[in-house]
Amino acid sequence: MSKHTRLSPTSDLVFKLLFSKSEDVLISLLTAVLKPARPITSAVVLNPLLSLASVTEKSVVLDIRVRFDDGTLVGVEMQTNKRQGATSRWIYYWAKNFSSQLKTGEDYRLLKPCIGVYFFDYKEEDGRFHSIYDLSERASGRVLSNLLQLHTIELPRLPQSELVKIASADKLECWSRYLTSNDPAEISALQKADPMIQKVEAHLEDLSASEDIRTALEQRELEGELERITRGEYFRSGLAEGLAEGEAKGLAEGLAEGEAKGLAEGEAKGLADNIRKLCASFEIELTPTREEYLSHCDLGALFDELLKTRAWSKE
Repeated sequence: MSKHTRLSPTSDLVFKLLFSKSEDVLISLLTAVLKPARPITSAVVLNPLLSLASVTEKSVVLDIRVRFDDGTLVGVEMQTNKRQGATSRWIYYWAKNFSSQLKTGEDYRLLKPCIGVYFFDYKEEDGRFHSIYDLSERASGRVLSNLLQLHTIELPRLPQSELVKIASADKLECWSRYLTSNDPAEISALQKADPMIQKVEAHLEDLSASEDIRTALEQRELEGELERITRGEYFRSGLAEGLAEGEAKGLAEGLAEGEAKGLAEGEAKGLADNIRKLCASFEIELTPTREEYLSHCDLGALFDELLKTRAWSKE
């Protein structure tokens, strides 16, 4: 048994390392998702990971871009954190991959299908375990073209099954259970049922023993948290709460006054929440004295200073 803590396959970096190194493993996963009419005989990774040094850059998207033997393009990605504008992002990356096939003046009939496969380690609103989106006519349901297809797999919606049923379970369910499981008995049973899962688990053990991989993961997680903070996702959350409180106050105090107060309180709450997130990311202790300081300081100036120095200089 490995003495190292097992890394999570749902980390975007780990997922890419696991499924971009071995063609037969990648084919097994994509066959489980796409259930193609004919077998996938070739899956070439177009964007292999060249170095760990680049993965900490916030602009790096750790997707896997694949070309099948028939020319079909597939983009595969693991998402651990829900992002603002996620749907627009899927469509944008699909369009980018699709439009990359032709040069100016080439025949549109040369275009091949382009498919997006997105694994989510969270639940979308009104989602399901496996959703499939395509271009179709609303009234009749007639599919306009097979050139576009998007698949989303929400791992937390995975149907629960008993261990004894693994051998006969759907392959996508087996892969999804493997990706999310922390149960040694279940992982062992999944390996026995599928040699491809056994192969991936052996690779995961090697990755888990690598200090370089662990360092890259920690740095990427930190940079990802900082990106969410500076992009304003936490700020908007606090602002929305403040505006909701403002609407309630508006009923009692006059709508304009209540909304103005709610906006100010929402902005303050959003900034304070961002500062708490920065402190957690930089391992800065947020003492009671520092918490009290948040109630009367210039939050914007404090946020900028923390982001720049990664240290708390105010007491």
